Amino acid sequence: MDNLIQVIPVFNEDELYELNKFVDENLSFTRSTTFNGPETKIDPGRTSTECALLENDDITKIIHTKINLALDEYKRRILYINPSYNKHPLPGADSTTSWREDIRIIQYIEGQEYGFHHDQGTIQSRSEYHRQISVILYLTDDFEGGETEFIHKKIKPPKGQAIIFPSNWCYLHRGNPVLKGKKRIIVTWYYVDDIQT
Repeated sequence: MDNLIQVIPVFNEDELYELNKFVDENLSFTRSTTFNGPETKIDPGRTSTECALLENDDITKIIHTKINLALDEYKRRILYINPSYNKHPLPGADSTTSWREDIRIIQYIEGQEYGFHHDQGTIQSRSEYHRQISVILYLTDDFEGGETEFIHKKIKPPKGQAIIFPSNWCYLHRGNPVLKGKKRIIVTWYYVDDIQT
Protein backbone atom coordinates (compact mmCIF):
# COMPACT_ATOMS: atom_id res chain seq x y z
CA MET A 1 0.00 0.00 0.00
CA ASP A 2 2.98 2.31 0.38
CA ASN A 3 3.08 2.69 -3.40
CA LEU A 4 -0.20 4.64 -3.21
CA ILE A 5 1.59 7.29 -1.10
CA GLN A 6 3.38 9.51 -3.62
CA VAL A 7 5.41 12.72 -3.29
CA ILE A 8 4.94 14.94 -6.34
CA PRO A 9 6.40 18.39 -7.22
CA VAL A 10 3.77 21.15 -7.49
CA PHE A 11 5.35 24.62 -7.10
CA ASN A 12 8.77 25.98 -8.03
CA GLU A 13 10.81 28.35 -5.84
CA ASP A 14 9.48 31.57 -7.41
CA GLU A 15 5.86 30.43 -7.19
CA LEU A 16 6.36 29.47 -3.55
CA TYR A 17 7.82 32.87 -2.75
CA GLU A 18 4.77 34.63 -4.21
CA LEU A 19 2.34 32.24 -2.53
CA ASN A 20 3.93 32.58 0.92
CA LYS A 21 4.08 36.36 0.48
CA PHE A 22 0.34 36.38 -0.31
CA VAL A 23 -0.38 34.30 2.80
CA ASP A 24 1.74 36.54 5.04
CA GLU A 25 0.18 39.76 3.74
CA ASN A 26 -3.47 38.78 3.31
CA LEU A 27 -4.62 35.88 5.48
CA SER A 28 -5.50 35.44 9.13
CA PHE A 29 -5.60 32.10 10.91
CA THR A 30 -7.88 30.53 13.52
CA ARG A 31 -7.55 27.36 15.58
CA SER A 32 -8.00 24.18 13.55
CA THR A 33 -10.99 21.94 14.30
CA THR A 34 -11.96 18.34 13.64
CA PHE A 35 -15.33 16.88 12.69
CA ASN A 36 -17.26 15.07 15.39
CA GLY A 37 -20.61 13.73 14.26
CA PRO A 38 -22.65 16.53 12.73
CA GLU A 39 -20.44 19.27 14.18
CA THR A 40 -16.84 20.40 14.29
CA LYS A 41 -14.92 20.82 17.54
CA ILE A 42 -11.63 21.93 19.01
CA ASP A 43 -9.51 18.81 19.52
CA PRO A 44 -6.51 18.77 21.90
CA GLY A 45 -4.83 16.38 19.44
CA ARG A 46 -4.90 19.04 16.71
CA THR A 47 -3.23 22.26 17.75
CA SER A 48 -2.53 23.98 14.42
CA THR A 49 -4.14 27.12 13.00
CA GLU A 50 -5.71 27.41 9.56
CA CYS A 51 -7.70 29.42 7.05
CA ALA A 52 -9.81 28.38 4.07
CA LEU A 53 -9.22 30.13 0.76
CA LEU A 54 -12.13 31.69 -1.11
CA GLU A 55 -13.01 29.75 -4.26
CA ASN A 56 -13.12 32.80 -6.54
CA ASP A 57 -9.75 34.23 -5.50
CA ASP A 58 -7.06 34.14 -8.16
CA ILE A 59 -4.66 32.44 -5.76
CA THR A 60 -7.16 29.60 -5.22
CA LYS A 61 -7.50 29.08 -8.96
CA ILE A 62 -3.72 28.92 -9.35
CA ILE A 63 -3.37 26.39 -6.53
CA HIS A 64 -6.28 24.34 -7.88
CA THR A 65 -4.72 24.17 -11.35
CA LYS A 66 -1.31 23.16 -9.99
CA ILE A 67 -2.78 20.46 -7.72
CA ASN A 68 -4.80 19.08 -10.63
CA LEU A 69 -1.56 18.71 -12.60
CA ALA A 70 -0.07 16.86 -9.62
CA LEU A 71 -3.11 14.57 -9.54
CA ASP A 72 -2.56 13.78 -13.22
CA GLU A 73 0.99 12.74 -12.33
CA TYR A 74 -0.31 10.73 -9.35
CA LYS A 75 -2.69 8.86 -11.63
CA ARG A 76 0.08 8.23 -14.18
CA ARG A 77 2.35 6.81 -11.48
CA ILE A 78 -0.18 4.48 -9.90
CA LEU A 79 -1.43 3.22 -13.25
CA TYR A 80 2.17 2.35 -14.06
CA ILE A 81 2.30 0.34 -10.81
CA ASN A 82 -0.97 -1.44 -11.60
CA PRO A 83 -3.24 -0.60 -14.58
CA SER A 84 -6.28 -1.98 -12.72
CA TYR A 85 -6.19 1.11 -10.48
CA ASN A 86 -8.02 2.86 -13.32
CA LYS A 87 -11.14 1.09 -12.04
CA HIS A 88 -10.73 2.53 -8.55
CA PRO A 89 -12.19 5.81 -7.30
CA LEU A 90 -9.55 8.39 -8.01
CA PRO A 91 -9.75 11.71 -9.84
CA GLY A 92 -9.59 11.11 -13.57
CA ALA A 93 -10.21 7.35 -13.51
CA ASP A 94 -12.47 5.76 -16.12
CA SER A 95 -16.08 7.01 -16.00
CA THR A 96 -15.68 9.16 -12.89
CA THR A 97 -16.44 12.75 -11.99
CA SER A 98 -14.36 14.37 -9.26
CA TRP A 99 -14.39 17.57 -7.22
CA ARG A 100 -12.62 18.86 -4.15
CA GLU A 101 -13.23 20.48 -0.81
CA ASP A 102 -12.04 23.98 -0.11
CA ILE A 103 -8.30 24.56 -0.08
CA ARG A 104 -6.96 25.22 3.41
CA ILE A 105 -3.66 26.61 4.54
CA ILE A 106 -2.50 25.15 7.84
CA GLN A 107 0.29 26.44 10.06
CA TYR A 108 2.13 24.74 12.90
CA ILE A 109 4.55 26.53 15.19
CA GLU A 110 6.83 24.97 17.79
CA GLY A 111 5.02 22.29 19.80
CA GLN A 112 1.96 22.12 17.54
CA GLU A 113 0.86 18.84 15.97
CA TYR A 114 -2.03 16.77 14.64
CA GLY A 115 -2.34 13.28 16.13
CA PHE A 116 -2.98 10.06 14.21
CA HIS A 117 -6.15 10.19 12.11
CA HIS A 118 -7.47 9.32 8.69
CA ASP A 119 -9.20 11.81 6.43
CA GLN A 120 -12.48 10.02 5.72
CA GLY A 121 -15.34 10.75 8.07
CA THR A 122 -17.17 7.93 9.80
CA ILE A 123 -20.72 9.29 9.44
CA GLN A 124 -22.30 8.65 6.04
CA SER A 125 -24.39 11.80 6.07
CA ARG A 126 -21.29 14.04 6.27
CA SER A 127 -19.41 14.92 3.12
CA GLU A 128 -16.08 13.89 4.71
CA TYR A 129 -17.28 10.27 4.63
CA HIS A 130 -16.86 10.33 0.85
CA ARG A 131 -13.31 11.70 0.64
CA GLN A 132 -11.15 9.59 -1.68
CA ILE A 133 -7.80 11.34 -2.16
CA SER A 134 -5.86 13.55 0.28
CA VAL A 135 -3.30 16.18 -0.68
CA ILE A 136 -0.76 17.66 1.76
CA LEU A 137 1.38 20.27 0.01
CA TYR A 138 4.38 21.63 1.91
CA LEU A 139 4.89 25.40 1.50
CA THR A 140 7.89 25.54 3.85
CA ASP A 141 10.63 23.13 4.86
CA ASP A 142 12.88 25.27 7.10
CA PHE A 143 11.57 23.74 10.33
CA GLU A 144 12.56 20.80 12.52
CA GLY A 145 10.17 17.93 13.21
CA GLY A 146 6.76 18.29 11.62
CA GLU A 147 6.99 15.24 9.37
CA THR A 148 3.85 13.62 8.01
CA GLU A 149 4.04 10.18 9.60
CA PHE A 150 2.20 7.11 8.38
CA ILE A 151 2.24 3.86 10.34
CA HIS A 152 5.52 2.65 8.80
CA LYS A 153 6.90 5.78 7.16
CA LYS A 154 7.79 9.41 7.90
CA ILE A 155 7.80 11.91 5.05
CA LYS A 156 9.05 15.49 5.03
CA PRO A 157 9.08 16.54 1.38
CA PRO A 158 10.97 19.58 0.14
CA LYS A 159 8.84 22.72 0.00
CA GLY A 160 6.72 22.88 -3.12
CA GLN A 161 6.04 19.14 -3.12
CA ALA A 162 2.82 17.35 -2.16
CA ILE A 163 2.11 14.05 -0.48
CA ILE A 164 -0.88 12.47 -2.27
CA PHE A 165 -2.56 9.35 -0.90
CA PRO A 166 -5.94 7.65 -0.35
CA SER A 167 -8.08 9.24 2.37
CA ASN A 168 -9.44 6.03 3.91
CA TRP A 169 -8.77 4.37 7.26
CA CYS A 170 -5.90 2.29 5.86
CA TYR A 171 -3.83 5.48 5.65
CA LEU A 172 -3.63 6.64 9.25
CA HIS A 173 -1.21 9.53 9.48
CA ARG A 174 -0.23 12.38 11.72
CA GLY A 175 1.55 15.70 11.62
CA ASN A 176 4.44 15.24 14.04
CA PRO A 177 5.14 18.07 16.49
CA VAL A 178 7.14 20.95 15.11
CA LEU A 179 10.33 21.21 17.18
CA LYS A 180 11.60 24.49 15.76
CA GLY A 181 10.38 26.99 13.16
CA LYS A 182 7.05 27.20 11.34
CA LYS A 183 5.49 24.52 9.16
CA ARG A 184 3.04 25.76 6.53
CA ILE A 185 1.07 23.37 4.32
CA ILE A 186 -1.90 23.34 1.98
CA VAL A 187 -4.45 20.57 2.42
CA THR A 188 -7.45 19.54 0.39
CA TRP A 189 -9.43 16.38 -0.31
CA TYR A 190 -10.95 15.04 -3.50
CA TYR A 191 -14.26 13.27 -3.98
CA VAL A 192 -15.07 10.89 -6.79
CA ASP A 193 -18.52 9.84 -7.98
CA ASP A 194 -19.22 6.13 -8.06
CA ILE A 195 -17.68 4.52 -11.10
CA GLN A 196 -20.20 3.84 -13.83
CA THR A 197 -19.88 0.30 -15.20
